Amino acid sequence: MIVYPLFVAFWAWRALDYLHEGNLVFTCLMAVAAGVFALEGVKAVRRGRVLASRLPATS
Repeated sequence: MIVYPLFVAFWAWRALDYLHEGNLVFTCLMAVAAGVFALEGVKAVRRGRVLASRLPATS
């Protein structure tokens, strides 16, 4: 579960870094990458595939 927010934070940070440099092409590419990981993270949560193997078994 923690992987998706880390990837989103990394790509968003890279997008802001490129924006500061004035490189709009790479800013857009990094923002799209962050968006893709954000959507995939939401899909994983909705499908219930997050930490499913680490949850304690109910008795």
